[in-house]
Amino acid sequence: MKCVICCVFTCIIIPCLAYKTHLNGTLQFTSVENIVWVTDSDPEFDLHTKVGRTISDVLDLKIDQVNDRLCNEIKKDLSIVDSCQISHDELKVKLRDSYLLDKLDEMEKDERLSVGKLTNEKVVVDYFSPNVGKMLHMGHIRSLVIGQSLSNLLEFSGSKVCRRNHVGDFGLQCGILMRYLMEYDVRMMEALEVESLPRDRAIKEERKYFGFKIPEMEEDYRERTLHLPLPTFSDNLILSTVDSYYKLACNKFTEDEEFCRRARHEAMLLQNSKSQGQKQWEKLRNTCVGHYEDMAYFYYMDGLKTIPESYYKNVADELISKLVRENKAREEGKEVLVNIPGLYRESEEQEDLDDLDGEESEAAESEDSDSVNKAVLRTAEGSLTYMATDLAALSHRVSWNKPDRVIYVTESNQRPHFKKLYKIAKKLDMLNGCKVEHVGFGQVRLEGAGKLRSRSGSKCSLVDITKQVVKLVGDEIVKRGDYLELKRPLLSRKIGVGSMIFSDLSVERHSGYNFSLERLMNQGNNGLIAILYAYVRCLSLLKKTEQLEPLEKREFRNASERNLGRSLLGFENTVLSAVATREPHRVCRYLRALCKAFSRFYEDTQVIEDGKAYSLSVRLVKLTSRVIEEALKILNIQPVQHL
Repeated sequence: MKCVICCVFTCIIIPCLAYKTHLNGTLQFTSVENIVWVTDSDPEFDLHTKVGRTISDVLDLKIDQVNDRLCNEIKKDLSIVDSCQISHDELKVKLRDSYLLDKLDEMEKDERLSVGKLTNEKVVVDYFSPNVGKMLHMGHIRSLVIGQSLSNLLEFSGSKVCRRNHVGDFGLQCGILMRYLMEYDVRMMEALEVESLPRDRAIKEERKYFGFKIPEMEEDYRERTLHLPLPTFSDNLILSTVDSYYKLACNKFTEDEEFCRRARHEAMLLQNSKSQGQKQWEKLRNTCVGHYEDMAYFYYMDGLKTIPESYYKNVADELISKLVRENKAREEGKEVLVNIPGLYRESEEQEDLDDLDGEESEAAESEDSDSVNKAVLRTAEGSLTYMATDLAALSHRVSWNKPDRVIYVTESNQRPHFKKLYKIAKKLDMLNGCKVEHVGFGQVRLEGAGKLRSRSGSKCSLVDITKQVVKLVGDEIVKRGDYLELKRPLLSRKIGVGSMIFSDLSVERHSGYNFSLERLMNQGNNGLIAILYAYVRCLSLLKKTEQLEPLEKREFRNASERNLGRSLLGFENTVLSAVATREPHRVCRYLRALCKAFSRFYEDTQVIEDGKAYSLSVRLVKLTSRVIEEALKILNIQPVQHL
C-alpha cells in the first residue's frame, strides 16, 4: 500500500531522523511492511506501526517518550492524517477520507494503476530447465510458475526480461540412458530410428505396449484396426517409457562398475557427436524437448525460449581452452579444472548472489584444500561437466544479451552450486558488472507419497495431474450445464491450469508443501475460484450500469466501501514488495484480501438505486476489475468472463 504508506512512513521516519546517530543503518534492513502495516481487524484505524520500539531499543530511550513524540509529529500533517493514537507500544493512524479519494482518482486515471517503474534493467531469468530422459513432476511446475510470475513482475516494474529454459540434454544422465538402451533394448533403438522401422511392425509394437491384442493373421489385423501415423507412434512410445528406462539405467549404473565406465564414455561420445546412437539420441532429445515446450504452452507460458545445454558446447570448449592458455585453469592428466583459492571463504563481499557470499562455509576442509576450492570443467573421460556448461551459458549470456542481472530459479538445494558458479565467474572476471541471483524454492510433495521425483517410482507425473485436474473441472462445468461443448475445453483448461498455478504460488517460495488433488478441487480450498467470482461480478455490475444515469456523491457511504478503496490502494505496495523480495505469493495474498473486501462491499453496498448508479461505487468496481485482471496477468493466470 505504498501510495498510502509512503506519506505516513515519511511522517514517521522523518521525525525519527531527528534522533540522528546510527538509526538509519538499523531501519534500512527493515522492510516497509514491518514498519507500517494495514489490518482489517481494527475498523477504526488504517495503519499500524511499532517503529517506536526499534527507535527505543537502538537509542536506549523510553518507549512512551518516543511514541509521544512520533504521535505529535504525525498529527501535524492534517492533509493526510485524521487521527493518531498510542496503544501500548503501537501507534495507530487513521487517514482522511479526502486523501483516500484523491489517491483513488490518481489510480483510476493511470493506466498502470499508480504503480511506478522501479528499474530499466535488462534481466535474464533462467527457469523450468527439465532434464531429457526424466519425467516432468510437480517440482518442474513450481520452477515454471515462479519463474514466469517473477518475469512478469520484473517486466511490469520496468525491466526488459529474457526468459530462458535451460534444458539438460548434455549431462551424464544422457550417457547412462543411451548406453542402457544400446545394450539392453535394441527394439527401442529401432523405434527411435523411425525411418528404418517397418510400418506394420511399428503399429504392432505400439498396440502391444498399449494393451491391444494382436490377431494372428496379418490380413485380419489390417482390416480390424486403425493405423496411427509413425511419428505419433514413436513420440508416444518415447514419452511413455523413457522415465522407466531411465530408472532401470540408473539402477544399473549404481550396481555395475563396468556399465558405469561405459556410460561415462558414452556421455563423452554423445557430447562430441561420435556415438553410434547419435541419431537415436537426437530423436529422443527432440521429442522430450518438444513435450516440455508443449507443457509450457498448455500453461500459457508465453515468451519462454528453450536453449538446451548442447547449444553451449562450442562456447564451453573455447572457454576452457582460453582459461588453460591464461593459466586460470590447469590440466591434470585428461581432467581440466579451475582452482579458486578461498572459494568458500566467508569474508567475501556480498552484493550480487542473494546473500550467498556471506553464508558460513559448511565445508570441513581448510580453505586451501583442493577438494574445497577446485571445480572440474572437463572429466578424465572428456565430458563437459554441469559447471562447465553453466559457466559457458553465463559467459554467452553476458556477452550476447548484455544483462544487468541473471536470475536462476531452482530448488533451494541447488543453492551451493550457483554460489560456486558465481564465485568462479567473479574470480575469472566473466561478469562484466552483471549481478547474479539464485531464487530458491521448497520441495513439493504428493500428499501421502513423499517427494515427487523422477526416480521415486511414482506414476503421478505433471502431465497426469494436469490432465486429471482439467478433466475434473470440465466435468463440473458439464454438471452445471452452463456451457456448450465447444466452449468447455477452453474454460476447463483456463480454470484447471489457473487453479494449479494459484495453488502453487500461494505458498511462500522458501517453503515446501503437500499437493492434494482433492483439496485443490474443493471449492472452499481453491482460492482462485473466489477471485474469479469477484472478477465476474465486477464485469456483471459494470455491464448493468453502462446506460444508467450516474449519482455523483464524493464520499464513502459505509465502512465496506471505504475498506475496498483502501484495499485497492494497496496494489502498488504489493507489486513493489513482491519484486523486491522475489516473492510472488504476496500478490496471491493481496488478491485474497481484495476479493474479501469486495465481497463485503457487494453485500453491504447498493450500487444501483432507482435506476441510477452511484458513481463512486461504480468507479470502485471498475478499479477492482482492473486490479484483479492485472494481478492475474502477473501470476500468468487467464481470467474468465463467466463463471
